Amino acid sequence: MRTTALALGFSLVLALAPEGAEACLHGTYMNIAKATKLVGKADQALSEGKAKKVLKILDPDGSYVSIGYFMFDIEDEKLHDRALTILSVAMLRAKTKGSDLAAEFLRERLAADKDDPWLEARVAEAELRVTGDDAKADARKTLADLAERDLMPDPEAWGMLSWLHLDSGDVAGSTVAFVRCRAMTERPGVCDPAAVAVEMAPKKKKGKTAKAKELAPDA
Repeated sequence: MRTTALALGFSLVLALAPEGAEACLHGTYMNIAKATKLVGKADQALSEGKAKKVLKILDPDGSYVSIGYFMFDIEDEKLHDRALTILSVAMLRAKTKGSDLAAEFLRERLAADKDDPWLEARVAEAELRVTGDDAKADARKTLADLAERDLMPDPEAWGMLSWLHLDSGDVAGSTVAFVRCRAMTERPGVCDPAAVAVEMAPKKKKGKTAKAKELAPDA
């Protein structure tokens, strides 16, 4: 079974194997025809802003919830990596456990393909979702550069740029990005800076104090 690198041992498994799939060590081996259809469905769901649907497609048994990582093996390496990339983005957007590893995988993909605007936008998004405020300046620079070269890949990228421009005080730049975003989608929340700010906020991790309060009996 070929293993595709996903930093720190992060890999994926499609545990429910329909026709066109064979058992492979710990997971499922999928032929190109079956994998192409599955990855295509996941890609479409991601483009429609349905991150949780992507997770259901690429991880139908919900193993990411129970074990925190996934494994699958696809005959074609590029298709295999595409599936991992789509799933990594979906995990970040759904704010699941393993988001840090998903972000690391996207960084590795961009390092291997530095001229991919979609990956540039996704890494900027990943940094914002995982790191928060500290990533704003670099993310804004990356997205503004893509916009200047007319390489913005999707409405999510324009929505992020609109928010980041407004956050830095560039109202005019934010308006331009907002208009470009709305020209590409009517999905609510994708273009509105306030909604994007809420969506991009890193998931808060419960500290020991918060957990202790949850477990404490009522007074």
